[in-house]
Amino acid sequence: MRTTDESAPAPTMQRTMREATSTINDHRTAHDLGRGVIADPTVRIRPTKRFGFLDVREVWEYRFLLVRVALRDVILRYRQTLLGVTWVVIQPLLASGILAFVFGSIAKLKSGGVPYYVLSFAGFLGWNAFNATVSKCSNVMVANSPLVSKVFFPRILLPLATIGSTLIDFFRAVPMSEKGKY
Repeated sequence: MRTTDESAPAPTMQRTMREATSTINDHRTAHDLGRGVIADPTVRIRPTKRFGFLDVREVWEYRFLLVRVALRDVILRYRQTLLGVTWVVIQPLLASGILAFVFGSIAKLKSGGVPYYVLSFAGFLGWNAFNATVSKCSNVMVANSPLVSKVFFPRILLPLATIGSTLIDFFRAVPMSEKGKY
């Protein structure tokens, strides 16, 4: 006794091809269809409906890589300098001293009762953080192009790691402003 499944005729090549071409929306030549070649389905990448700039879940999954890249940037930067980490503190101190001399002593600009050196140091710390972040983030993809082209990871991690390394520099220099309270 045969069931209905066994009594059904065996699928022919043309029927299989018709079903395959109706379900797979890719661009094959007629020559490939005549030989019975069925290609893999085409993958279409479409933008998400929501705000797609920063996928927090994906960044969280790669948080270890984010920290490692930020630390790598900091270590490489200080390995190449003679003064190392002290340069992060010396640079704003010297620049603030020059600004305090020029604008506080020579130009006699008012600072609202705050010593001009402290005012210029606080402003210079903020400016250095902003300037370093913008200049480094603009070059980060080009500088890491071998890494970007060979390894899969969220590309937003590179600018975020740059921001992280800049914040490390910023927080190393902030305690100097705490010591020089007016």
